[in-house]
Amino acid sequence: MEPLELSEAIRERVRSAERLVVFSGAGVSRESGLDTFRGAGGLWERMRPEELATPEAFRADPEKVWRWYAWRYRRLAEASPNPAHDAIARLETIFPSSVVVTQNVDGLHRRAGSRNLLELHGTLSQAFCDRCGRRRDMGEAVAESPDEPPACDCGGRFRPAVVWFGELLPREALGQASEAAASCDLFLSVGTSATVYPAAGLIELAHRGGACLIEVNPEPTHLLGAHGPVARRAGRGDSASPGRRNGKVPMTEYLIRELPEGERPRERLLEHGGPSLADSELLAVLLRTGRRGVSALQMALDLLRENGGLAGLLTATPHSLRRAGIGPAKAATLLAAVEMGRRLAREQLLDQEPLSRPVDVARYLALRYHTCDQEVMGALFLDVRNHLLGEREIFRGTTSRISVAPREILRECLQRGAAAVYLFHTHPSGDPSPSAEDLLFTRRMAEAAEIVGLRLADHVVLGSRGRWASLKERAKGAW
Repeated sequence: MEPLELSEAIRERVRSAERLVVFSGAGVSRESGLDTFRGAGGLWERMRPEELATPEAFRADPEKVWRWYAWRYRRLAEASPNPAHDAIARLETIFPSSVVVTQNVDGLHRRAGSRNLLELHGTLSQAFCDRCGRRRDMGEAVAESPDEPPACDCGGRFRPAVVWFGELLPREALGQASEAAASCDLFLSVGTSATVYPAAGLIELAHRGGACLIEVNPEPTHLLGAHGPVARRAGRGDSASPGRRNGKVPMTEYLIRELPEGERPRERLLEHGGPSLADSELLAVLLRTGRRGVSALQMALDLLRENGGLAGLLTATPHSLRRAGIGPAKAATLLAAVEMGRRLAREQLLDQEPLSRPVDVARYLALRYHTCDQEVMGALFLDVRNHLLGEREIFRGTTSRISVAPREILRECLQRGAAAVYLFHTHPSGDPSPSAEDLLFTRRMAEAAEIVGLRLADHVVLGSRGRWASLKERAKGAW
């Protein structure tokens, strides 16, 4: 790579900077022999991310997903840090404050000596149980079971400790990265396509905070808004004054019509299909148009950043979506798309596996009750093979569970020909810990079910952020 061509104004900004953020992507590790994801020849050109890097893929074919990550782990174990990793690590000795924020899961920054490191997408050096969260060394897990996920003592399965598409980034790491980006003097974006959100939103935070932005990347990206093949500057980079602009298109004003036609989200969707688009680009297609001076793509980036990624849109309301450029029609379009995705995911869950474990029930229900500001109680009716026959909300609001008659639920079980029933309810507080009232009602329900020859499979309490509790596990021997 040729040395960076920096103007004297940029050089002065770099010399005077005290707070540095290095934001890295897969391109940094390319010289270590590791593939990128979205660039030319990247992994996602040859493979479909929805088949390998989503929770749904792991549930549908855990052996396939595990074998792919075991292969990647073995490749990472053979790789070594390259001069880019070493140079980034040395920057910590130059700047009084230096943070490396990486989207990579390969651990090469840490092996090169970077100490103040935030791994936003997790690490492939670890695995964790999809049920209880227990962590273990990925190398040990792969050696023990190279072809399928090893089982945990709790009955769950170990999976790679990486963030998959549709999952939220670690809240603490993202918060620290956002704070560092917003307050830095110098922001280096190295080897990233800047398309995976909310991580890529850090660039805009640095821009708005007046940082000097420098991009080192072999391919142009839309966020920094310039056209050189090696190094680019964006936003306020040429000026020591945060208020001046350098003649380039600021990120908040970079318009889709300024992109080559073949690079526009809608055209790429039609030509190459959905997997070729980043989350922000798919959202921009739904928005269709932006507002004066701000593209649909930039509005999509703002939405993803404010909601913590696509998963955060599950909790969106008409009120939370409303802003300049997003009126009732666009808000309705987004909410309809989210609801269609939620319903499709529920259908796929039911087609793929029976509801035989409380974790399966919690995942199924989380798609509907991802957030709930009032208490909801309901029942899932199952056949002898734990396939869903139907479901019903019993009450919504502040009704006491003690006033719910078990006979009403059991009557519906018998009418549907059910062999078992799962009870569920939500805790608006977000804490799924069962109360004394929960336990009392569950015991009454279990005793009544046994009398008529039915089985109470469990009572699952749903909290916030995917947390849940099984009363059968929490109160062993209660029924």
